[in-house]
Amino acid sequence: VFEVEVDHWLASCYADPLRYVMGAWSWGKGQLALEMGPKPWQRHTLIDIGHEIRQRQFNGIDPVKPIKFAISSGVGVGKTALIAWICHFLQDTRPDCKCRVTANTVTQLDTSTWAEIRKWGDLKLTAPRWSMNTEMMYHVGDRVNWFTVKTTCAAENAQAFAGWHNRRSTTANFYDEASTIPEEIFEKGRGIEVDGEPFQFVFGNCSRRHGQLHRAVFGSEMHEWNHRVINGEDTVTSPVTRALYQEWADTYGGTDSD
Repeated sequence: VFEVEVDHWLASCYADPLRYVMGAWSWGKGQLALEMGPKPWQRHTLIDIGHEIRQRQFNGIDPVKPIKFAISSGVGVGKTALIAWICHFLQDTRPDCKCRVTANTVTQLDTSTWAEIRKWGDLKLTAPRWSMNTEMMYHVGDRVNWFTVKTTCAAENAQAFAGWHNRRSTTANFYDEASTIPEEIFEKGRGIEVDGEPFQFVFGNCSRRHGQLHRAVFGSEMHEWNHRVINGEDTVTSPVTRALYQEWADTYGGTDSD
């Protein structure tokens, strides 16, 4: 009975990622005793994703326009946690969903992005339905068709981002610390946009005045992306991170310094 109830609840979350995030984890309890849910900027982003899903009305047959979100943020605002929540939301609400996760370096991918996905995966309501290891997460009993895979973004690995098609379900690319990911990776990753219900998420600290993240948030592709800038000074609450911000300001001559 419980599993049937969970299935009904997941179905009700199909176009409501905030509802999913608030229900998939036991906020205020256990390992999340000090956390009450998403920060305001994370909530707004989840709400906007739900709005775009409802606009598309994907019927499982006819391809829809890709849903594309780009976020330029400060350090420590919670963007990697948001990537993890969105990834789990898509996987839990869309059978046969296929996701790819990458980051600008192997270290970032292994110790931050993928580690965050695994952490939230271990804590979620549907954890028993999933198998997770150092390379991928897949639905128990359907490793071939329903999964999230970790992929490095070295330029010579660009072909690994090509050829993903999922006409009857959802495909998503997650790019963490996207500012320094090679252009070839994004070019091949656009292949998912031709069918099904495709998602592109490009997040990071915008450390360059060129490249995909900059174009999506500040440049020539702003009209194609749901984009936003998250100021760490307005959102970071950790005393340690705020002290680090102040240290950088003192070192580099104030908050106006590049």
